[in-house]
Amino acid sequence: MPAITPDRLMTDLKKGKVAPAYLLLGDDQYLLDVVRQAIRQEILGSPAVAEQPFGWKAFDLGGMGMEEAAGALEEALVQARTPSLLAPRQLLFLSGFARVIKRMRSGSEEEEDGEAKDEAPGNRNPEIVSASGRIVTLLEEYLARPSDFTVVVFEAAEMDKRKRLAKLLEKRCVVVGVESPVRGGRSFDEELRAAAGRAKKFAHERGIEIAPEALTHLVNMKDGDLGMVFQELEKLAVYVGPGGKISPGELHLLVRGETEEIVWELVDALGSGDRRRSMAILDNLIRNGEPPPAIVGALAYRVRAMIEAKEGSQRWPALQAAGQAERFSSEQLLASLEMLLRADVMLKGELPKAEDGQKVLEFLLARLTAKSPRASVPERDSGPD
Repeated sequence: MPAITPDRLMTDLKKGKVAPAYLLLGDDQYLLDVVRQAIRQEILGSPAVAEQPFGWKAFDLGGMGMEEAAGALEEALVQARTPSLLAPRQLLFLSGFARVIKRMRSGSEEEEDGEAKDEAPGNRNPEIVSASGRIVTLLEEYLARPSDFTVVVFEAAEMDKRKRLAKLLEKRCVVVGVESPVRGGRSFDEELRAAAGRAKKFAHERGIEIAPEALTHLVNMKDGDLGMVFQELEKLAVYVGPGGKISPGELHLLVRGETEEIVWELVDALGSGDRRRSMAILDNLIRNGEPPPAIVGALAYRVRAMIEAKEGSQRWPALQAAGQAERFSSEQLLASLEMLLRADVMLKGELPKAEDGQKVLEFLLARLTAKSPRASVPERDSGPD
């Protein structure tokens, strides 16, 4: 069945519309936490009870071998059919189904870079194949006749919808989309606008207001990662107090981080055509855990701000970048932005291995430090903050 939004789920729960099984599909950690908490509170009755362990239990099947996962699933479903003595309803969270489905596909426990290795049919581990069949059978039997006093919540970061187990879960469960709005299928700007909309709502719920230009800058700085954006908004809410307004000044004072400064150094190196220094800074960012899409997003944000400055925009990011923008032609900036957006599409696509993200960035930096003026990226100056 089509996925519903977290907001729709919460509305349904408050109206007493509770399904026997849900599938939380996506990998946005913040949204997952919000939805889990909402389900616990509505099913178990109050925030205090929802935090107690006797009303609910969690099983991470993805962290187990396939035989162990089949055993844990059987244990969970037996519990689902057994009334609780301490609560009228019980709640079970079963996570890790993305990994389970990948292992079913490959018939192997072995993984490389988070992906199960596909094996030829004759090389499939018979024990894994047997455990896979047992998992599907257990779920088919339970979901055909679910318990009326238990709510089971399945979780999967992603699923191959062609697979039997994925089809079963999507057919028998209410699917709730918990994927970040910053994902493929839309332009880079559309993705960030979607994230900004949720962030604005979050700020309103906290009783604070954030200036549009400050909101845009915050979302761009965090590459649309809602978990990080909301974390910063929580800190800003404490700083400005109830009813307060977050201006670009407060944002710059409290949120500007080490990674942003390092990215500025990278822009500086690119602007001077220093390929060796650019590669060294990139290697440092990668080794410190900065995701390649976030690096590209930060660079693209700087270039977009300079393009806006050349167009006469009075938005805060454009005013901040005005001094730098004077040094470059509009053609140079547009060519640089085009290369960055192409790299962003590649990085958010299906790259075979994690290190391929670094290779994409290295190739990008090589082009941006080339002698051709169409490959230039502007450098940072000591202009207005």
